[in-house]
Amino acid sequence: MNKGWDLITDWNSGYYNDIIKLLCMLAISGNWWKPGEPISEIIHIGSSGSKGIAAVSAHYNPGNEEIAVSFILNQPAGMTLSCLDTRGRVVARKSVGFMQRGKCKTVLPLASESLSNGMYFLQVSVGNTKVITKINILL
Repeated sequence: MNKGWDLITDWNSGYYNDIIKLLCMLAISGNWWKPGEPISEIIHIGSSGSKGIAAVSAHYNPGNEEIAVSFILNQPAGMTLSCLDTRGRVVARKSVGFMQRGKCKTVLPLASESLSNGMYFLQVSVGNTKVITKINILL
């Protein structure tokens, strides 16, 4: 893999050089996403086995000023959603209450006057399990 990376970064082919390098680097590094899926990075804190959250997907809806959240619960549980800025300050919070096991959806309303363009984190808390998902907000 390292030899392939070195070959690509040292390669010069002319007019399309930068584009070809970028595409090859994306393919080798694995930093790509499937079209139509929200771009997010999920960080699990705590157990995510038989208890807690199996998966989280989130995206910002500028028309409704809210974060749409989809997730899968491994068991029925109460949960809280929090939107944090890059300094860890809570921008918005919502107690969702008790949700059934399986696929669930909810929204976290945001006040756009308290936000600016940039990266934020959505924290989903279920019991002792926390899942943090990175989201980008463009107003």
